[in-house]
Amino acid sequence: MTSLGTALSTRGGFQYLRYCRYYGVNNLKIRRKKMLYRQLHFTSHRPNLSVINKSKHSYTGMSFGAAFVSVALVVGYDGVCDSERFGECTFSGNSSSKLRSQNWKEKYGARAVCLEFELESLNFAPLNVHITKLRDSTVGRKDFVMHVERLMGQLAEVALSRLQTEITTVYSPTGGKYTGIQLINCPVAAVSVLRSGDAMLPAFVKADPNIATGKLLITRLKSKSPELLYSKLPVNLSKHEHQILLLDPMLASGNTMLIALEELIEENNVKPENIQVVSIFGCEEGVQKLLSKYPGIRILFVSCDERDPDTGLLVPGVGSFGDRYFGSAS
Repeated sequence: MTSLGTALSTRGGFQYLRYCRYYGVNNLKIRRKKMLYRQLHFTSHRPNLSVINKSKHSYTGMSFGAAFVSVALVVGYDGVCDSERFGECTFSGNSSSKLRSQNWKEKYGARAVCLEFELESLNFAPLNVHITKLRDSTVGRKDFVMHVERLMGQLAEVALSRLQTEITTVYSPTGGKYTGIQLINCPVAAVSVLRSGDAMLPAFVKADPNIATGKLLITRLKSKSPELLYSKLPVNLSKHEHQILLLDPMLASGNTMLIALEELIEENNVKPENIQVVSIFGCEEGVQKLLSKYPGIRILFVSCDERDPDTGLLVPGVGSFGDRYFGSAS
């Protein structure tokens, strides 16, 4: 057993403790620490908590293996565990994670879906293993690329499943009748925002070999504002009513994505309701900026960060996604 120390992210500590209930946690014990904290000790025989440091920031996530974990929860902020019995372990008080999830869903509904807040369906649990590795500053390029590819394989399926569907009936080889759903037969295009968006594109091409692809290069030159330098899109996007997946792993301020949306909607006459923005990391500031101008679009991302007002970077973030993926980091 290896002690992983105290989790510095109370939000993450609460959130991923919930997942451990589904993955065979036992030997749960509680002890008080200076009245302000309660220390939870438990042994997990499946995915366990780990504390990941990126620069000055910490992130509490999941990894594979068995370990002894020590997690501090602030009483009154993330609540406390009321029972020593695993089967009856509940969290009381105002759970910031649960309230944040509820508030997000009430505020944005299906317009902006963050898989981190889909706790009930456990959509986030398998993805979080990869999110944790991507945030880890000690992970090298080879492993970083591997975890991006594995995460994107899952995210691509989720994104494609959110396109327009219809009910259909099929018959199995045994003659059994089954009623399910299928994607409506309409053209789909995946448009990547260079260069980081190209890390997401292969997963969509693999999931749907018939998907059309396009690329947008948006960067900052002399001015601080992003500018569109290059655009190569599938022909007749608006004429053929393409369902468009707009790919960029990082949705921070939203300024870059706003330029991409303007190119699609204003210059190519694509209907906003036919566009789904797909990211890995995002923040509410960027979501609000996009939806305030184009309320008809939909947004899907995996993990919700905060945005540092001084640096403009996502926190805890992953650093420079493009540099770490393509191996150009100094």
